[in-house]
Amino acid sequence: WKWLFIYPELKIATVNQLALPVNTPVNFKITSDSIMNSFFIPQLGSQVYAMAGMETKLHLIANEAGTFDGMSANYSGGGFSGMKFKAIAMSNFEFDKWVEKVRASEKQLASEDYKVLAKPSEAEPVTYFGKVEDG
Repeated sequence: WKWLFIYPELKIATVNQLALPVNTPVNFKITSDSIMNSFFIPQLGSQVYAMAGMETKLHLIANEAGTFDGMSANYSGGGFSGMKFKAIAMSNFEFDKWVEKVRASEKQLASEDYKVLAKPSEAEPVTYFGKVEDG
């Protein structure tokens, strides 16, 4: 299992890594493609359920730079304990550089790629998608 973060305005995506600029409100739309899970970044004070067929919203702001552990806080079967990600809060300048690094990836996330990515897996590495297909 893994966390997929899509940045719709930037048309990029990542697996198991979330980057956000410090002191900037971020609005999440959270869902699941299969089983129920729980999106949780303890140091940022957030926990919200991710459910198939539903969209939950979460508003976060990181008040300081740092790397924070994110995880699933809901037991969901085999592989659940490895469903972790890093949330990296950084300056606007560093965030812009991070976006450019992601955009440099040749991987694209289109509907066929998503079908492959959505299959159950364990210990999924951080992956960057330099382009995300609309829809």
